[in-house]
Amino acid sequence: AQAAVAFEAAITAAQKTAPELPLVEEIAAAVVAHGRAADAMASLDTVRGQPGAHVCAAALLAACYAAGDSGVTDVMIDDELAAAAPELPGSALALRRLERRARKAGASERRELAAELDALAHAAAGEGMSAVDRARLHFLRAGLYEDDPETRDRAEDASSNGLAF
Repeated sequence: AQAAVAFEAAITAAQKTAPELPLVEEIAAAVVAHGRAADAMASLDTVRGQPGAHVCAAALLAACYAAGDSGVTDVMIDDELAAAAPELPGSALALRRLERRARKAGASERRELAAELDALAHAAAGEGMSAVDRARLHFLRAGLYEDDPETRDRAEDASSNGLAF
């Protein structure tokens, strides 16, 4: 019950100001872990179209997907992330979208993704990205680099950068 109340509070807060995405994700994961995903979805239905709704929906769908909910697809999550872009400026959403693409990427796409992550890391250097997201960014880069013999040497540097956060 407390997780559901926390999620409702996150929805309310997201309507007033850009939410801290890692916090919303943690709350959504707790909601799903405590079996309250349906309640959270019902709460979201009441605020569809309002500021912050897409960010909260994306976090909840991602948590459901991670918990094995077969009713949630990558497309559903990516659609919510794309719709949330105007609600949450900065690199956090772009990072989530790139993470989702990297999970399914073939060998030819991995090099392109690594270049996009390099550009994101450069752009994020001047913004207030959370330490958790900075670590995620560097570890994702390291994972892509280590699979390509031409960039394998860069994997250790990226991993070390991730550990710094």
